[in-house]
Amino acid sequence: MVLLHLARQVKPDIPVFTVITPFKPKETLEFKDRIVKEWNLNIKEYMSEREPIPGLWETDPDECCRIFKVEPTKEAVKDLDAWISGLRKTEGRTRRDFKEIEKRGNIVKINPLLEWTELVFGGIRLYIMSHRIRCTRKDTEASDVLHAPR
Repeated sequence: MVLLHLARQVKPDIPVFTVITPFKPKETLEFKDRIVKEWNLNIKEYMSEREPIPGLWETDPDECCRIFKVEPTKEAVKDLDAWISGLRKTEGRTRRDFKEIEKRGNIVKINPLLEWTELVFGGIRLYIMSHRIRCTRKDTEASDVLHAPR
């Protein structure tokens, strides 16, 4: 939500994409739909065409992520020169080695929130409170699926 809020301060109609996985809680998807409507987002949704494989996220989380997150994201960014992601290092083991600006093939990925933390007196929570962005603890997962292409 923070990245989307920041981007919309510069360009209110910025193109946004989201990757929907079959594992997102119903509340997260409802939150996304509410924000899309309230903020009048210029959004496109991407989703894997593969059927969910029961238990895959437990037995092979890397493969699960590749199928349901990485591949749809590749489709979303294939025609872009750059895109902006709201990923943070504290959100998962695979994100620890990410850089704030990464070049992958012909595309630049910008991770401006990479070093932000959950701290109440700094980082994500402070921004959310300061700007009165409606979020609940359950809603914060939605920040993972809303991205602003550049």
